[in-house]
Amino acid sequence: MSKFKSKMRHLDPDWADRIWLAAKARNFGAGASWLLPLAALAVTGARPASLEQGIHFAARRDEKGRIYIQARVLGAKLLTHLDGTPKRGQKEVRIIWYIENNGERPTHRPYEFDAIARALMHTPHREITVQYDAEAISTRLRCLSQELWPRKRYHVSAICYRELFSAESKAAGVDPADLAAAMAHLSTESQGKYACNRRRTGKGQPRRTFSTVIASSPVRVDRSPMTRFKRTNAIKARLG
Repeated sequence: MSKFKSKMRHLDPDWADRIWLAAKARNFGAGASWLLPLAALAVTGARPASLEQGIHFAARRDEKGRIYIQARVLGAKLLTHLDGTPKRGQKEVRIIWYIENNGERPTHRPYEFDAIARALMHTPHREITVQYDAEAISTRLRCLSQELWPRKRYHVSAICYRELFSAESKAAGVDPADLAAAMAHLSTESQGKYACNRRRTGKGQPRRTFSTVIASSPVRVDRSPMTRFKRTNAIKARLG
């Protein structure tokens, strides 16, 4: 297994905004076939492989009359024990955003969230399924990133949005168990892989990435999120 290495620290602080605006400008009037898939990755933090299975969005109203948007994300890294109980990953995650009365979008990515919301409003049942090839969207993102930052060594790929989702959630103080569930993890230990190295340019409290989350399996709240990875690195160092 290749070692995970984040590119986040090499990217400009506003890279996601610039990518979205550039992608929108280049696709305006031309179908914009990959804008919604990009938006789906940005607002959910899903793995690109989950995008291949399809991320389902629906606009609904709860029993209190509150309007919310829900994303249903299928797990892409699911392992089970022989008895069928989960060993790794969540089978399904539902991420929910309640729409505030003041019009402020309840997410760290308002541009992309608005694109999803507008698409939902133009469907009869207020439901859409966003699906796209994982490698294809990463290729499109890398090409666009190279156009925007030709002198950069590291460029944006689809997985960067998952890292951004994690970093923004941690910066906003999201509960570790809720964040683990939203990212389709079975344990809070898995968060050690995603460092909170987000460089913020704005002032004030970071915006939460979602309102609530429902996962198919309970999240194990284990040791410090970095424990597992420190232990693995120590073993590797001992073995040479």
